[in-house]
Amino acid sequence: MNIQTPRQLIAAIPHLVGFHPDNSLVLVAFDDDEISSFVRLDFPAQSDDFVFPEILQRVIGTLDNPHLVAITYVDTQRFQSVTAEVTTIIDNFSNFCQDNSWPVLDLLLVTDTTWRSLMCTDESCCPVIGHEIADTTPTTEVEFVVSGSSPFASRETLAARLAHRELEEGKNEFDRTFNEVRQEVEQNLAQLETSKIASLVDEIFLELSRTNHCDYRHIARCAVGIENIRVRDGLLRQIFDNPEVRSCVRANLFEIVSLVPSQYIAASATVLAGCAWLDGNGALARIAIDTALEADSTYSLARLLDTALSHGIPPRVWSESLAAVSYEDCLAGAA
Repeated sequence: MNIQTPRQLIAAIPHLVGFHPDNSLVLVAFDDDEISSFVRLDFPAQSDDFVFPEILQRVIGTLDNPHLVAITYVDTQRFQSVTAEVTTIIDNFSNFCQDNSWPVLDLLLVTDTTWRSLMCTDESCCPVIGHEIADTTPTTEVEFVVSGSSPFASRETLAARLAHRELEEGKNEFDRTFNEVRQEVEQNLAQLETSKIASLVDEIFLELSRTNHCDYRHIARCAVGIENIRVRDGLLRQIFDNPEVRSCVRANLFEIVSLVPSQYIAASATVLAGCAWLDGNGALARIAIDTALEADSTYSLARLLDTALSHGIPPRVWSESLAAVSYEDCLAGAA
């Protein structure tokens, strides 16, 4: 996807992050004209307290040649005097970048209804009152919508979507189907034949790649299968090798994580986190990992990803770790 203008970047951010940011700073790093990573930080109660944390330095410090765009999202109901609040935040950011010799491509201010550049002083180009966001729909946003991307209204809404929910209708049928499928899958996995593992991984990957939601039987097969480490790692490698279907995979994993019994949540939520992080979506990865660890605080891969996210390890390290192990080795349990 080609992002050439500030408006296109603003349109892309909710789809990249997974929700519409507000009262926060989104820092986007470009490397060789491509988005290499992005970080979102919530504003504290007082803008004077907005000190850039060490995590930013670690994230950006891993890039070879970072060029940064900072997008400040402000809620006009909170920021009655936008100029004073934003100036403090932008000054902190500018000083932070200057101290680390990081070039800043642009500083953007986005409110509920407008956007403008804080670096451009040409009133004809970037008027102080800003541009109306609703005036244009960039091709960037159209491409995301066509691909099936639909960002949530807020981080809280996204997190709530992953929370366990009881079916209003069909719960007895779901429970019966789940138990039947669990016995079937566990019997096949007990034979420990690589061919059976590969067949199950292919089936799960195919179901997760479809735009329609999985039915009860497929939800059960996916959840029970992913619980097996060899299936899980084979699936992660398939997701790594096929970036074009990741949006469908994420949508179906949302459904699975929110419906399955608690003992199956950690594995599926961790795969969702791994899928999200491959695309640089640290916000969704963070929420999915929190969901996994809440279900099982000892789940090792979730703890590993939790440590990586907490220390600002860039997504490319996760990609490199998956690329380093062949699909056949994943199926054999060597990942």
